[in-house]
Amino acid sequence: MRRTQAHKDAVPPLRMGEERTFSVETVTQEGEGLSRGDGFVVFVPGALPGERVRARVVQLKRDYARAELLALESASPDRTPPPCPVYGRCGGCTLQHATYEAQLRYKEAFVRDALRRLAQIPEPPVLPICGAKEPWRYRNKVQMVAGGSPGALRVGYYARGTHAFVPVDDCLLAPEEFASLAAEAAKILNAFGLAPYDEARRTGFVRHLVLRKSFAYGELMLVLVTARREFPQGQAFARELVRRFPALVSVWQNVQPRPTNFVFGDEARLLYGRETLRERLGELELDVTYRSFLQVNTRQAEVLYREVEALGEFRPEDEVAEAYSGIGSLSLWLARKVRRVSGVEVVAEAVRDARENARKNGIANAEFHLGRAEEVFPRWAEAGRRADVVVVNPPRKGLPPEMIRAAAALSPRAVVYVSCNPATLARDVARFREHGYDLQVVRPVDLFPQTGHVESVAVLRRA
Repeated sequence: MRRTQAHKDAVPPLRMGEERTFSVETVTQEGEGLSRGDGFVVFVPGALPGERVRARVVQLKRDYARAELLALESASPDRTPPPCPVYGRCGGCTLQHATYEAQLRYKEAFVRDALRRLAQIPEPPVLPICGAKEPWRYRNKVQMVAGGSPGALRVGYYARGTHAFVPVDDCLLAPEEFASLAAEAAKILNAFGLAPYDEARRTGFVRHLVLRKSFAYGELMLVLVTARREFPQGQAFARELVRRFPALVSVWQNVQPRPTNFVFGDEARLLYGRETLRERLGELELDVTYRSFLQVNTRQAEVLYREVEALGEFRPEDEVAEAYSGIGSLSLWLARKVRRVSGVEVVAEAVRDARENARKNGIANAEFHLGRAEEVFPRWAEAGRRADVVVVNPPRKGLPPEMIRAAAALSPRAVVYVSCNPATLARDVARFREHGYDLQVVRPVDLFPQTGHVESVAVLRRA
């Protein structure tokens, strides 16, 4: 108790506005260098491991501080000039100032360190990371925000952690076609006199521009998210865009009238063309709707799925259950190797897409169920149904405890966990241990070059 009180009463060894030299030990997933001088944690955005930097304290808390980078006293050999003109202002990338080889080292360390700290595994079984052959222009989808003023509408992104608009002419993570397509869309909207949405006043019309590309076929999709349903110029908008971009095969209007951070609303109408894009992953042909969840890096998604297939050691007689199965891409990938795959997904539209993708590919041994896997799996277990392997692919928040219990209830010999967050992966690995499953191997896969995000394929086996 005395230690706790002493810690609470401790005076930080820094002052607001103080300038000091910091030695940077490591880097966070947010691209902030971390210094532990005097035993006190200081985050310095833009600093890299091994550097000595001059920085000014701009935020001071009891347990940590944040400092603004002023000058490099000694630079890391990992440092490289970021090519993006809005890097540091736009909220998308956090590691452009490091070479790609260094980014891969950092990301592998993110996974290993999380497992050490949070799962209490002294020597985590982490394999070398699978890097991307193309660390630029890899995104098959972007969600851009409309900003500017009436008659001068532009598109861009929000600054990190804010809703401050940053105009972006060309995102270097997106296909080159997106820049010209977004620019032309903005020109047409300005010609129609359509204003960007103002969050504070709740006025204006255009909220977001969502672009998708099929890397296999080169097809493009555009979704205009508007604050109101009425859009008499909708058909003309679509026709003019398609005239300029023959690869544009699908144009949608989505209506989002609510004051919310959710990009899409519940109502949409097709302004031109097909409802879906055609995409291919390995041998799979997929129909992708404007709301479909698909890994944003198509090329690396194939790498990720091959790692799932290889590390999972699936057998021809296996019954596989997948939670968070989405449009069924991973379930259908695995169906070629096993007796049956049963996917569970809470979004009805995704379940319909998954069933249609199974039909499209002639795959009869994959079935898809609507519901929450943490409820469906226990019902299966009570009915005597088992799974040889359970596959989970949760969002960043990881698995709720009831989902871990539900996976264990099916008595699989292995759990294959596809993670997009090392911290929640490590937390859940520790929870699975309580149900008799030990971590056997982890393979990081870089789906998001220039950012701190890293995917991992982890395999846990019954002890």
